[in-house]
Amino acid sequence: MVIKVKFYLLLLFLSTTLPVVAQDVKEVEGDAAFLFAYSVKEGQMNNFVEGYKKHLQWHIDTNDPLPWYAWFVFTGNRLGLFIDGTFGISFEAFDNRVAPREDYQDFLKTTAPFVDADFRQVLQLKRDLSTIFLLEEQKPTSQIDIFHIELHQGTEVDFEKLIRDIVSKISKSSEKVNFTTYKILSGSEHPMYIVIAPRNNFKDFNSSTTFNSFTALITNYQDPEHVNQYLGKLNKIIKNTYTETWRYRVDLSAFSKKE
Repeated sequence: MVIKVKFYLLLLFLSTTLPVVAQDVKEVEGDAAFLFAYSVKEGQMNNFVEGYKKHLQWHIDTNDPLPWYAWFVFTGNRLGLFIDGTFGISFEAFDNRVAPREDYQDFLKTTAPFVDADFRQVLQLKRDLSTIFLLEEQKPTSQIDIFHIELHQGTEVDFEKLIRDIVSKISKSSEKVNFTTYKILSGSEHPMYIVIAPRNNFKDFNSSTTFNSFTALITNYQDPEHVNQYLGKLNKIIKNTYTETWRYRVDLSAFSKKE
């Protein structure tokens, strides 16, 4: 409990030191993303949902230009975790967000009593390692698969080259495989990347535009004679991978439409 109180006190400190600067939708655009995760307390789901909707209304009423998405983790060890985040913004836009002190106070009143803070992460979109940008374009799908990819130290350059080569091959293919890659700058093991694969439902696991494992993404675009060679590269670059499915909650999301 002491840790959770300190976490909220830290948010208060941040909210009182950040400037309040009016921004429009165009001014906030960029390649940054911020994720926030909360564990809903036992028996408090209904109270949390209603409270968070009230807090989301605060963002709407204050004309917050940042897009806010919400998901619940549907598969994996973190089952039931609530994750919200903002994508397609600049790092400066988060520094200059609307009325941060009032934001904190409203969150403390409407939402904080029903959750425990779990983590916060700062991400950077890697455009050259991606084939689609749905969250940046404010076009969320009903669910996403998250591939957490932890690398061995010192292998970022090799990893990015590998994915860049795959993106190049996909661009020349008749069937486009959809995914977006982010580098986690803060808030996790390091070096760490996440790859997001958009899906509409579990039937999409059979679709040619998605992939079911990170290894399959790599090997599907290699000459069969060189598959083992690329698998060997992967073993030297990637330390561990972990996959989750997040289900989108449109009723707990809000964003200003881009022109």
